[in-house]
Amino acid sequence: MAQRERLRHAYRQIQGTNPSKTPFVIDFGGSKVMVKYDTFPTMTATRCKCYSYWSTELKRRFKKEELMRAQGADPKMLKTEMISDAAMGQIVGNAIAVPMFRRILDNIMTGLR
Repeated sequence: MAQRERLRHAYRQIQGTNPSKTPFVIDFGGSKVMVKYDTFPTMTATRCKCYSYWSTELKRRFKKEELMRAQGADPKMLKTEMISDAAMGQIVGNAIAVPMFRRILDNIMTGLR
């Protein structure tokens, strides 16, 4: 199924809402199209590399900076000019979310006290 058809299929799944005003994220990169409301689907290196995540509010694919923010990273703190968009997408997809990593470290430190 072509990407455009996969997006049409996803929009049919969210009928009855206004996708321009409701924050749906469509993951159309896998074997099954997934639609998430007000949250981000699990990111993978392959899907981030291909920018397979779509915002119904923005009516476009997420940019690399937006994918980084979804993982809890501040794009302004990282120098990504020398990295291709595809490589950066792959890096973001392989990353562990920063807030989750912080919680794990906090729990470890609490356990050591």
